[in-house]
Amino acid sequence: MLTNLYLDQNMCTGSFPPVKNLTKLSVLELAYNNFSGAIPSSLLSMPFLSGMDLNENHLTGSIEIPNSSTSSKLEDLRLANNHFEGQILEPISKLTNLKHLDLSFLSTSYPIDLSLFSSLKSLEILDLSGNHTSPASLSSDLYIPLTLEILTLTHCDISEFPNILMTLKKLAYIDLSENRIKGKIPEWLSSLPRLSTVNLIHNSFNGFQGSTESLVNSEIRILVLNENSFEGALPNLPLSIEVFSAHYNSFSGEIPLSICNRSSLVVLGLSYNNFTGPIPQCLSNFTMVNLRKNNLEGSIPACSMLVLLYGHSTLASID
Repeated sequence: MLTNLYLDQNMCTGSFPPVKNLTKLSVLELAYNNFSGAIPSSLLSMPFLSGMDLNENHLTGSIEIPNSSTSSKLEDLRLANNHFEGQILEPISKLTNLKHLDLSFLSTSYPIDLSLFSSLKSLEILDLSGNHTSPASLSSDLYIPLTLEILTLTHCDISEFPNILMTLKKLAYIDLSENRIKGKIPEWLSSLPRLSTVNLIHNSFNGFQGSTESLVNSEIRILVLNENSFEGALPNLPLSIEVFSAHYNSFSGEIPLSICNRSSLVVLGLSYNNFTGPIPQCLSNFTMVNLRKNNLEGSIPACSMLVLLYGHSTLASID
């Protein structure tokens, strides 16, 4: 009896394939095809179905979930880049065993209210990229599953930092890139105990709120601040930092020597800023360094396996 069906990344067309009689089906992968039409209502109540990936098709219509689906075993549902109509989130909120939900780039005509996910008590991964989100639901801490570990909200037209993150003590990854958030990064963000990856590319952040002590002592390993409005001195980076990228900002002053104490740091990207002064010799300990388009001077640190990108800096000599 067929339990796993993988047809992703083909050139399949037509209406949704008939799978109703595959009663033992556990995994259905149809992503990156050209299926069209509506999802059969019986599909989401199949007794053994735990994972379904329908990303990148031409599916339309609404989503209907029978009342019997309250006992659904579906844990992984991916519907990104389709063309559903009507309110699809309320039916999905009945799938209370979901752990991974991808609803990115659905082109909905209405803002997504995160309160509709409050019933998903086991949800660990949520991707709402490319959808408008309700500002009210982003500012509340009452309507989001506390189990979330990965949250992706890129291209969501967000203008204020979402305070809903404040109570997500299990959050390890947050992507808020390509939004309109301005002002300072709140101090409480770096206090989240499991947060390891922060992507804030292409917003309008201009600094860090409060003391940088919480940032230094945070668990953040990957911090990406490219294309923002940061200025002034570079902040003290987390002791745990492995990748730090801040291209296209207005950081200035010298590159602080405290960066030499970040023993885990392997990638440093500071191109297109206003740094001046000498290049710390410890940069030879890193794997990749990009300091292009600054006003640095002096010698390039001796290196062997290090990839150096120093274009448009003023370098007096080469070791």
